[in-house]
Amino acid sequence: MASAAANAPDGVNWFLGFVEAHGSTGYRTQMVHDFVNDTTAADQKLWRRRQAGGAWGGWIKLQWSQAEQDARYVQSSTALLQKFYESPQQTITSGGSLTLAHGLGVKPKLYAAFIQCTTVNSGYSVGDEIPINPSLNTTDATAQAISIVPDATNLNVRIGNAAGALKVLNKAGTGFNDITNASWKLVVRAWA
Repeated sequence: MASAAANAPDGVNWFLGFVEAHGSTGYRTQMVHDFVNDTTAADQKLWRRRQAGGAWGGWIKLQWSQAEQDARYVQSSTALLQKFYESPQQTITSGGSLTLAHGLGVKPKLYAAFIQCTTVNSGYSVGDEIPINPSLNTTDATAQAISIVPDATNLNVRIGNAAGALKVLNKAGTGFNDITNASWKLVVRAWA
C-alpha cells in the first residue's frame, strides 16, 4: 500500500484503512490513516485513492500533519496594519485640497474617506457616517468626487469642484443627491 509515489503514505509506518467496493469489476476506493504516528488530534494524516476498471489511481493526501500545515500556512509573527490614523473632521470645500499629516512613518497600505452628517441632508441624520468611494462620479460629467494620494508623510486630498462636491445615495436608497457641503464633514482614515 505504501510507496514512494507523490502524496502516497510512506513505506515506513503502519497504516490502517478500509476499502469500499462496487461490484466485482475493479471499482473501489481505499482510505488509510497512519496507525503508528497518529497520536494526537493535531497530527492526523489521511490518504485516499480509487480504482476504476481495475486500475488504481494515485494517492491523494486528505489531511496533513500539524508540521506540514504549519509550514504551508505560515502565520505572520507580527500583526498586519498595526498603525492607524484618523483625521479630525475637515470642512468640505468645492475644488479644495487638504494635506493631512498622518504620522504613520510609512505610506499607508489602506486608506478611506468618510463623510459625517452635521446638519440633516439627503435623509441622513446628524451623526450618520457614510463611506465615500474615491474618484467616484455617479451620473454625469460634473466633478463630484474625491481623490486621495498617500505618501509616507501625508494624505493629499482633492475635492471635486461642483457646488455639491460629492454625490451620495440618499438614506432611503431611492436616488442620488448632491450633498450640501456645509451639512457634512470629511474624515479620512489610514492604516499601515
